[in-house]
Amino acid sequence: METKYFVARAFRYKESGSWEYKIVGMYDDLTTAKQAFHSNMGSIIKASNDIAMCIIYDSYGNLIQSDFDTTYVEPAPEPEPEEEQ
Repeated sequence: METKYFVARAFRYKESGSWEYKIVGMYDDLTTAKQAFHSNMGSIIKASNDIAMCIIYDSYGNLIQSDFDTTYVEPAPEPEPEEEQ
């Protein structure tokens, strides 16, 4: 059986907290799958999304490549120091 490669992506909208996810496509060769992977990852890393991820897996269920980005996650506020008495 010939190996097929699948690219999937998911991201979370910062404002609403809702997720969007999709299997982008099926590819006959890894080079084409990697091109789709990079293109999709680049398109979902933006200010309106706080979490973005993309993966490539094969028809045998093996994870080939993955990436996860939180560039636009706002850092947690610094705790205020306790006052000394």
